[in-house]
Amino acid sequence: MAPDLICNGHRCIYAFDTDHFRRILAWCGRAEAAVQALCPAGVDWLADYDPRACRWEPFVQTASPGDELKPAFIYTNHRSESMRITIVPVPRAGFQWTPARRTLTVPPGASKRAKFLLQVEAPGRRHILAADILEPSRIRAEAAVTLVDIN
Repeated sequence: MAPDLICNGHRCIYAFDTDHFRRILAWCGRAEAAVQALCPAGVDWLADYDPRACRWEPFVQTASPGDELKPAFIYTNHRSESMRITIVPVPRAGFQWTPARRTLTVPPGASKRAKFLLQVEAPGRRHILAADILEPSRIRAEAAVTLVDIN
């Protein structure tokens, strides 16, 4: 490989230099090993590392008291085996989740969406609502949040 320029995801552009490129690749190898050492999933380390593997969509919602929202929880399974998970929205005054929990089986490498209804009776301001994820070997407390701005 001998390009003139290298561009990376941090919007940096620099003149290609073989030795510099090799140092970057070596650093990447060390960084990947460090991430893997920090993640309890072992070979399925991306399951612990991907900050968007558990998320609410939409992330930010606007409502008025009496409104009903329809957020969806998305779970991406980065593991090499199917995962049976239970999504449990954390109860909070002024909000009613239906259902109170949902259980999904997510194949390896796939994402699944669980729909919820959220009845809003909270006062006007920004609220942060979370969900716990029950996995076979652990509980991921408040694994993802959604923001609800009440008018």
